[in-house]
Amino acid sequence: MTKTALIALLIILTAHFCSAQDAPPDVCIANAIAKTPALPKYLAYRHFLAYVDALDKQAITAGATDSYQFAKPFASHAGLAATELDLLWDQAKRMMTDLKKQDEIAHAAILAFRTKALAAARSDKPIPPLPPEIRNLQRSLTALLVHHYVELQTRLGPVTSARLDHYLDYEFVPHISMKPVAEITPHHADPDAIPRFADQQ
Repeated sequence: MTKTALIALLIILTAHFCSAQDAPPDVCIANAIAKTPALPKYLAYRHFLAYVDALDKQAITAGATDSYQFAKPFASHAGLAATELDLLWDQAKRMMTDLKKQDEIAHAAILAFRTKALAAARSDKPIPPLPPEIRNLQRSLTALLVHHYVELQTRLGPVTSARLDHYLDYEFVPHISMKPVAEITPHHADPDAIPRFADQQ
């Protein structure tokens, strides 16, 4: 592998895993195929829960006294009551905490590989193979997102879940833009920024 190819690989790896964690504030999803016919449910929920978390942070920063201020852009559209919003808020916080841990693991694994790869390249030695932990990062992330999706649906119950699914399908998912990994900026300038979608509610 040439140094140019190595640098390209490292950029793609970093962009892929960083954008997988930071994408929701932009409501963008890293995807290797630009024209994916449908967004998987667990990814729709991943983006929505991150959106909920971002709205809550904005409300806190603005000094809102209403604990449900974060839900105003979508609560009535999705037909969610206070008890259901509590579950949604809790799931969003727990998912974001888990994603932060996952992001730390990804960064550590990529940094370790990059250090070894660059050292090998500088010494004109063969580039080491991609370690299993990096290959398994996406699989682990997917399992984590599916877990939170299933857990929230279970907590909400079939009726409320169906109502939320309908809202996401028709009012939220259409605003998620699909972009190839190479076009994703690794880190958003403001991780707490609210997606443009909020202005359309």
